[in-house]
Amino acid sequence: MQRPVLVRVDDSPEASTAALWAMDEAVLRRAPVRLLTISDTAGRDEAWGVARSTGEWCRRGHREADIVDEVVSRFPSEELVRRSADAQLLVVGSRGRGAVAEVLLGSVSMAAAMGAHCPVVIRQRRTCFAPGLVCFLGGGGSLGLPARVHVRRPTTGQYSW
Repeated sequence: MQRPVLVRVDDSPEASTAALWAMDEAVLRRAPVRLLTISDTAGRDEAWGVARSTGEWCRRGHREADIVDEVVSRFPSEELVRRSADAQLLVVGSRGRGAVAEVLLGSVSMAAAMGAHCPVVIRQRRTCFAPGLVCFLGGGGSLGLPARVHVRRPTTGQYSW
């Protein structure tokens, strides 16, 4: 069986954008999709609601796709890194706080990109002011991301615009 495209989903617009991008990519790759919602045990019912609604939304637009919804209760970045070992691609949303905030605060997306065992796509939400950015980590070249990411995962543009 082909390794899945792994997508971290939550109730944010950025996660929805990442899920939609991942669905399109998975169809092109003819790959299954694993929608992963990570929650603490206190929010497990809410997490399953997010997982189900995201899964239904993705299935409506991609009826031909093989999609599995899953909820786990673990530390998000560690779980994404662990799961990336069995994935062909990891897709996460970015809230777009900027490079300085990423370095000072850290984030699930950044931590997952730093430790992932497969290529990582960090997808920013589209707005009327920004068409959306796709950072593809895991190739050669540089797009000027923070040096600590560049050292572990050189960046390339996966597509040309």
